[in-house]
Amino acid sequence: MRAAKMTERPSFQLMVQTDVQSIYHMQMPRWLFSDSRYCEMSLDAKVTYTFLLNRFQLSRRNGWVNERGEVFVIFPRKALAKELRICEQRVTAAFKKLVELELVWESGRTEAYDNGSNDTHLAFAVDDVDAARLLHDEMDCVCHELGRDGIYFIEDPDGCCLEIVPSDLWD
Repeated sequence: MRAAKMTERPSFQLMVQTDVQSIYHMQMPRWLFSDSRYCEMSLDAKVTYTFLLNRFQLSRRNGWVNERGEVFVIFPRKALAKELRICEQRVTAAFKKLVELELVWESGRTEAYDNGSNDTHLAFAVDDVDAARLLHDEMDCVCHELGRDGIYFIEDPDGCCLEIVPSDLWD
């Protein structure tokens, strides 16, 4: 069966039959969307899991398997965040969800996730920290308070933490 002739064409090159074979791609498990245990997971967590599955294949090929046949996957959060083009806090939140749902297990991690693992973050100096705090309280985006010097953190819409610091501390 042949497709209908196109009367219009886009300004970019369309894919042709042979492209699918030559394009590197990853497969995301459909059950992440259909299984009631996982369908409410964030897209960040689903994409993170897909990248981990891809890394699983690499680990398997490299022989990173123990005596029980269990495959070890090493994918630092910083490297994963860079590939996904999201902040490390979002990757950490995705890992937390994947661990909670028992889709991954992180060897050696026994302490709770607190986003304080020496993550890089942005800090903003504000002249009127009281006014800024009132605004952020109204916006309900304050996620952590140091309890000293008026320093606190807010969470942006992407889930990244931003530090708010009184400007007189930087003088």
